[in-house]
Amino acid sequence: MRGPRETGAPFFGRWLRRSLRRNLAAGAVATASLALSSALVFCLVAVSGGVEGQLGKELAAYGANLLVLPESAPLRFGLGALELGPVEEERHLAEADALRLPSAGIGVETVTVSSPFLLRIVKTRYPGLKVRISVFGGVDRVRKARMWEEMGADGIVLDSLLVNREFLALARIREAVKCDLELLVNNNCLSSCALSPAHMNALAHAGQSWHGNRGFFIDWCFLRCTEMKLRDPVNYVRSEWIRPEDLPLYEAMGYDLFKVTERDLPTPVMVNRVRAYAARRYDGNLLDLVQPYALPGGNGNERYYRKGIGWALRFLFRPGLVNPGRMLLLKRLADLRYMTRPVTGAPPVVVDNRALDGFMERFREKGCRDVECETCRWCHDFAAKAVRVDPEARRRALEAEPSPAGSTSRGLAASSATPTVPSRR
Repeated sequence: MRGPRETGAPFFGRWLRRSLRRNLAAGAVATASLALSSALVFCLVAVSGGVEGQLGKELAAYGANLLVLPESAPLRFGLGALELGPVEEERHLAEADALRLPSAGIGVETVTVSSPFLLRIVKTRYPGLKVRISVFGGVDRVRKARMWEEMGADGIVLDSLLVNREFLALARIREAVKCDLELLVNNNCLSSCALSPAHMNALAHAGQSWHGNRGFFIDWCFLRCTEMKLRDPVNYVRSEWIRPEDLPLYEAMGYDLFKVTERDLPTPVMVNRVRAYAARRYDGNLLDLVQPYALPGGNGNERYYRKGIGWALRFLFRPGLVNPGRMLLLKRLADLRYMTRPVTGAPPVVVDNRALDGFMERFREKGCRDVECETCRWCHDFAAKAVRVDPEARRRALEAEPSPAGSTSRGLAASSATPTVPSRR
């Protein structure tokens, strides 16, 4: 028989005491778990703060991200991405941070954009800042150039794929606008290439951390382009480059700004290229000046390819996006095309620059825009004289090409992957 109900103590207190008496072990476990969780959270917060501080010290040891130059040599800051994402969402416009640079007093005079939206933002907020239109702007005719100039552009890099061999269009564009016009002289994409729009779009997304591929880029267009050249060597000539010897032809039309790429290549390679164009002559392999891979060994180029284990894990081990086994096959393909190592010995492909003397004469009177290559065959004739391909290197590189049907990529649709090779900036 139960006694009278206890009074005076709150119900919760009675319940807690009975629970502890009956489940002392469970209570001890719960208390220990709570203490362990609290300690773990504390440790994570402490470690996070410590890592942030240590990382700041490590990065500070490398120096500033921006190089401060004298006013006589102003810093040129480029933002030539093709697609920025939905412009209505500010988080996709990290490039707009560049607008703070003029007020920082570091001598920035020019920014490069390819978006009309960004052009208007810059000109509205900082009318004294010059804006140059990237080659990704696709300017290849008079009306496009006039539209950019009317919107406020101070300079335009013309679309080299579409205009470098079109002398009539070049002359008319130069006559139509007063802003600066710049020509990209040593890119080696295919002239009027059908891959170009997709390639530029993919390059624009390659560095976007918020994109679904999380910074992992499968450059199928680049590998496809190199395959096309190996299969048909005329494509080494049917390109967009301007030889150093041919600069006077463009200068005669009023062009005096020439852009030399690539920005990430070793300094000796860039110095060699600049010297060649400054001298208006180069005796040797034209690919030394226009190709962003298969660099000759020596002059420190080996260090350019020495990426380390972190690079290998980043580009070759991404199981959430691509089958690691397939990536090993693609690594071999890149090796055989000298995209991941320097060339030792004779280069697998040589384009004799001296054998191309006279090549541009045809284009002074007639372009290629509406001409069937197989009917013209001007480039074919010069390729037969100037291009030499090592047959064994060609065979091994082509046999390593994987079948697109066997691709297992779950990211950008492609059958091959390499680190991004910058082009046409």
